[in-house]
Amino acid sequence: MSRLTDPADELIQSTRGYVDAQLDKVRLDAVKGFSSGTSALAVILLILFVAGALLSALSFAGILFLGELMGSYALAALSVAGALLLILLLLVLLREKLLRGCFVSLFAKLFFSDKDGEKLTGWNKLEKASTQTQARIDAGSADVSKAYDRVRTFYTPDNLLKEGLYELTPYLISLIFRRKK
Repeated sequence: MSRLTDPADELIQSTRGYVDAQLDKVRLDAVKGFSSGTSALAVILLILFVAGALLSALSFAGILFLGELMGSYALAALSVAGALLLILLLLVLLREKLLRGCFVSLFAKLFFSDKDGEKLTGWNKLEKASTQTQARIDAGSADVSKAYDRVRTFYTPDNLLKEGLYELTPYLISLIFRRKK
């Protein structure tokens, strides 16, 4: 390229880097949003399903079985209810670790190439990648701003005339010497 187009080329490259970083940020935010939303929905559905299934099937069977062993159906009902409560509490406490990480990996593979998606295997890695992408966006924005200022100051009528003459001078000299031969 010539000196005349260097500032424009720099602006184009800076803009490409900035736009790529913005697209990565949008994809990371989408992964985070889909992961959180899907995780919340899955947790609610899982808790409701497990709670309903456990309360209806195991409670009835457990009460009948323990009632005969203990000699008291009321004591058996309390024992079964306590065990189900512990299981439900365990699911509620572990919901973040059990489900969110699974959905982060799933959506990372959907939104990113294999190379990028493999790195995003958990929520903490997703947060780190999001922070790094924001830093790239900030740096890209500064690069675009600098390149734009250089373009604006370079492409003035006086400078274009000077640079144009600089570019044309060797060509004109070669034409003059060819005619003399």
